[in-house]
Amino acid sequence: MSGIRRFIRAGKADYATVLLCWVMKTVRSAYYAWVAGTEAREAGRQADEALGFPL
Repeated sequence: MSGIRRFIRAGKADYATVLLCWVMKTVRSAYYAWVAGTEAREAGRQADEALGFPL
């Protein structure tokens, strides 16, 4: 499923997110939840790295 979400993220520079979600038959809320989760995981990784925790 994350392949579909990566495709939507890559295509949103040229097309509306709503259109890409419709074409890929996924709900926008699932896409936006995935994006939020990705951002949160990256922020957590950076915080761990700043504290010196191993990756």
